[in-house]
Amino acid sequence: MSMPNTGPSRVSLVSTGARISTARAGRPRHSATAAWKNGLTDCSMAGSGGYDSSLSGLKTAVLRHVKAERAAGRAIDPADLAASFQEAIVDVQVSKTIAAAKEKGVDTVLLGGGVVANSRLRERMEGAGSQAGLRVLFPTLELCTDNGAMIAAAGATRLARGERTGLDVGADPGLELR
Repeated sequence: MSMPNTGPSRVSLVSTGARISTARAGRPRHSATAAWKNGLTDCSMAGSGGYDSSLSGLKTAVLRHVKAERAAGRAIDPADLAASFQEAIVDVQVSKTIAAAKEKGVDTVLLGGGVVANSRLRERMEGAGSQAGLRVLFPTLELCTDNGAMIAAAGATRLARGERTGLDVGADPGLELR
């Protein structure tokens, strides 16, 4: 089953953190904070009916919220805002993943990539998976690597089989890994 890459990317967490002026936004110190005080609406295609999601709308909502709060002379709690942003992302990832697993009739969900180091994503996915009767698996923290490492591993496997690709190859974001 091919699933879109819908995880809350580290780039999104860090770039949004920069907008709210936190020195280390998106890093583990915010993982434990689960406040939802800012009233940020989920703009990441939660109700789209499909499995795709987009962080663009949510990042824009954060930017607008920060601008509005600053214009009104109100202080922004960066940790709270970062936690709210994280929670909105996790909400969508969990709900869409569980819905996809149920619709496709699978009984195990395997998570991968650097984002799987996020403790809140792990906690919520385990809980929702258990409630849905699904087994949820993810690697140990030291094996939660960047997607680039996974692509390199796939490339090494193909190289070991003797496959070669010329330097003139075009990019294909939908290319299947075999």
